[in-house]
Amino acid sequence: MKNLIVVGSNGYRPDVDGLRAVAVLSVILFHIDSVLIPGGFVGVDIFFVISGFLISRNIIQDIEGDRFSLLDFYRRRIKRIVPPMLVVVLATVVVAQTIMLPLDAEWVADSALWSLASLSNVYFWLFQDVSYFAADSKELPLLHLWSLGVEEQFYLVWPFLLMLFYRASRVRPLVLVLIIAGACSFVLGEAVLGSAPKFAYYMLPARAGELLAGALVAIAVLRQTNHYIPGYLAVLMSWLGVALLVYSFSMLSEDEAFPGLNAIPPALGAASIILAAHYRKNLVSRLLSLKPIVWIGLVSYSAYLWHWPLLAFLRYGFGKVTPEAGTAIFVATFLLAWLSYIFVEQ
Repeated sequence: MKNLIVVGSNGYRPDVDGLRAVAVLSVILFHIDSVLIPGGFVGVDIFFVISGFLISRNIIQDIEGDRFSLLDFYRRRIKRIVPPMLVVVLATVVVAQTIMLPLDAEWVADSALWSLASLSNVYFWLFQDVSYFAADSKELPLLHLWSLGVEEQFYLVWPFLLMLFYRASRVRPLVLVLIIAGACSFVLGEAVLGSAPKFAYYMLPARAGELLAGALVAIAVLRQTNHYIPGYLAVLMSWLGVALLVYSFSMLSEDEAFPGLNAIPPALGAASIILAAHYRKNLVSRLLSLKPIVWIGLVSYSAYLWHWPLLAFLRYGFGKVTPEAGTAIFVATFLLAWLSYIFVEQ
């Protein structure tokens, strides 16, 4: 029994911030030049797993403590998500009106309004004629906010479902339902890739599996007394997670059908890394907990918000991101992210 170790991780997890850093760096590098990391777009899927984990853990803890409040939940979500997004959206609209052709600037303003209504993903699904990986999409300054739309729509539904169905004494039926629902989400994404690829990419039903993977990890963490596993298995789980992420970053590409079943490896990889570090600190979790990596994770939300408009405006004006311009964008992204984190998020 002495290798059955559970790390107290119901509070702050620096390794999770480190995993955020991996996610945001992969996305930014992919968007600068997909040659750098062909499957870097799966960083968004890692973000979904992390969000599902953290949000579900917090809600369930409050439900079990008989202190959950929908009003307080949404207040905290708004304080977390909206202020940095408003700053970026406002700055983007102002720049678009200054440098873009009138019709293009109008499209940016339209997408901004939909973004403020948490419907950015719906807008790009319904009204944009290009797919996410199309060349023209790289000049849409607010395209990246589709992922916030997915998360925000998840937040509208998920707290109610947990309030209705989560019972500490009857967790197993809920876990079974979540596994089935998550599997159906991945299968749905695969099924509609041919006929409705934009729906598969942008909309919650085809993305819910990733968020639910994080939710399942949260339940496992909070019900730890029923989920002891040997320490060596936790270590193996962490390296399995790393292998799945490395596979996703290197073997997937914008030429592959995505999300669908191809979204399973990054989702499972992120979930494995988070769960493994709960049961036993390991080399992976220690690396992810290094202060420079954690710092990137802390500013990752703002970095994600800023990087895409910078790249989109550069491509709109010059058509190509040179290595020098890409380096400048990378540095500018994290400078703006740090400023946003200090003066807006905090």
